[in-house]
Amino acid sequence: MTWRQYKTVPPHMWSRMLHLSYVLDLNKGGMYDGRSGCINVWASPDNYPPALRGVEITRGALIYPRSYVGGVMSTGVNLSGKVALELELTIYDRGENPETEEDWAWLTAKVDHLLTLAEFQPEPVGSDTGIYCKLCDRAVPVLILNEYLDHLARDHNITITSVTLGSPTVISTNIGPIKI
Repeated sequence: MTWRQYKTVPPHMWSRMLHLSYVLDLNKGGMYDGRSGCINVWASPDNYPPALRGVEITRGALIYPRSYVGGVMSTGVNLSGKVALELELTIYDRGENPETEEDWAWLTAKVDHLLTLAEFQPEPVGSDTGIYCKLCDRAVPVLILNEYLDHLARDHNITITSVTLGSPTVISTNIGPIKI
């Protein structure tokens, strides 16, 4: 696993990138996965870095055939108020193929694409209302679920133990389940 500095972006751009990683999720046929607060980038059988040339990309436990390549994560907010981002490259299924600068270029292009989409993305539907918080009896203006979870912990002193995504999504907490 190797890391490189990527770019610094305004906080709202990082939020938009995370939001887009859900829209373009690997379980929806996309190449991204933002479930862990960072954005993982995956290869498909027809879109992969050079290290995966000649390697069969299979479904495994996923819905679509995908192979983990790397990701982008926030390393915090710098003094100018921007979010510092780093890239991570770890091509697990590469076999004997070495990771090269061409692999870094492929990963960077995928993250650049997501950033470009985020720059031109209109506010998501419902962003003006957010997620309804039963404890506040109002909509909390958030773009992604992680921001709502932060709201529960920060503003209501709730400990979150797990989140089960579905219809409804259920947040397990120290005060009981919260359905959204």
